[in-house]
Amino acid sequence: MFSDSGDRIARTQIEQMQNGKYVVMGFYDTTTQELEWYGKEKWYSSKGPPPDSTIVRESILTVANEVSILPSL
Repeated sequence: MFSDSGDRIARTQIEQMQNGKYVVMGFYDTTTQELEWYGKEKWYSSKGPPPDSTIVRESILTVANEVSILPSL
């Protein structure tokens, strides 16, 4: 259900697929701005939830001198 301005006015159901089936994680009510959370989420990594930003890893790569000389021949 949506308001005249296009805002959602119904509760939003939040789901996660677990073992091929959707499991309800909770509901969000936009009119009261309340989140009802059941705590049944599963993370498929021992590290917990995925990061919410990009991880940048810098590393140095080296090339043997023979490889850099070969194209110039």
